[in-house]
Amino acid sequence: MLTRTSSHALLWLTLSCVIASASPPCAAEVQQPEAKSIAWMNDFEAALKQAAADGKKVMADLYTDWCRFCKVLETTTYVDPRVVEASRAFVNVKVDGDRSPELMRRYSVTGFPSILFLDSDGRVIYRVTGYQPPE
Repeated sequence: MLTRTSSHALLWLTLSCVIASASPPCAAEVQQPEAKSIAWMNDFEAALKQAAADGKKVMADLYTDWCRFCKVLETTTYVDPRVVEASRAFVNVKVDGDRSPELMRRYSVTGFPSILFLDSDGRVIYRVTGYQPPE
């Protein structure tokens, strides 16, 4: 038989459990979901502005829809967890070379895929042409 005091204690214990389970965990316990893909932008100039604002470099994937190795790059390299993790250091942008001929001329792109690493002013730091494995 519960006394009045023990029933109050049981009620408080129950309420405490309900409140604790409904409350969000403290910040130290919150786990962010792991990104499983690269966060791509599709506007080159906006990517440069974002890179300047974030103090980051740009990784620009210059591709075409008809390029076989562009598709292989997309389905092998860009889904590799190491590449996805490394991509977080950049503002990432995909540019369709067929729809951006002026940009292809600006960067003297002669083959696809081309991956350009740029500063936020759009200057080339490093260039890779052709398929690249995740390593």
